[in-house]
Amino acid sequence: MNIETSFSIGDTIYVIQLDALLKEVICPACEGEGKHTLKDGTVMRCPNCNNGYKNVREKSQYHVAGPLIIGKVSVEITESRGVEGHFGDNFKPQLKREESYMCEETGIGSGACYSLRRGIFPTREEAQAECDKRNEQEVKGNE
Repeated sequence: MNIETSFSIGDTIYVIQLDALLKEVICPACEGEGKHTLKDGTVMRCPNCNNGYKNVREKSQYHVAGPLIIGKVSVEITESRGVEGHFGDNFKPQLKREESYMCEETGIGSGACYSLRRGIFPTREEAQAECDKRNEQEVKGNE
């Protein structure tokens, strides 16, 4: 079997990353108390916040990270016609191909794993064009 991948070990790539800008607000569930008193008098920590405050996403912005050098390539290929007479999801027909990459700068084996779905590009310009597109969609979604 000969498996072709979009990128190879040693290739330089640029990836898209999302930064969420957070704002700390008073928790509406406990009104800033950080706890709830139950009917029987038991006091419990508020499960919705951290000591009365919680972080909410104010806005997000995509940016380009790189250049990064690929040090590990992983490919998962699943292809099955399915098994007739079985009803579980694992017996249904399946077709899947997923590539993922790890880079020297972020750690091989235990670092960041980048997939094609997330956004990997051979040039900074292509990655920046996709960032601009995603940031424009993010702005429209917040209006």
